[in-house]
Amino acid sequence: MRHTLSAVLDLTAVSLAGGAGVHQALNAATAVGEGPHATLLHRAVRDANLLPGLTLWQSLDQLGEQLDVIELRDLATTAELAGGEGARIRASLIARADALRTQQLAADEADATTNTERMAIPLALLALAFLVFLVYPALTTVMRTLG
Repeated sequence: MRHTLSAVLDLTAVSLAGGAGVHQALNAATAVGEGPHATLLHRAVRDANLLPGLTLWQSLDQLGEQLDVIELRDLATTAELAGGEGARIRASLIARADALRTQQLAADEADATTNTERMAIPLALLALAFLVFLVYPALTTVMRTLG
């Protein structure tokens, strides 16, 4: 979900820079995404447009609560505080997208490090097996000549 949210925020910032309104930019950004998370985001934006009394940020906050995605809830809170000014919301969305990408990159690097450490023992066993196959014929030859 975090990866999808980051991509949607980037697309939304581009639409806002092009002069679109917040609702229009988020609607366009979520409409082009594919996958279950993009569909959920698109439904949340659509619900905010269709249901009276439900703001866009409340809808995103509810989705974040349902999916237990803190970043989505933080985005909703930050954007709601930024108000209706396009420039402030755009700057907030760009900063949030950058933070999500950095966070995802750190998580991916931690996973890669963990996987690398987990592979140390199998690689050592493989190297040992290779050495046995390499040394065994020579050792048997030496033993035959001595014995």
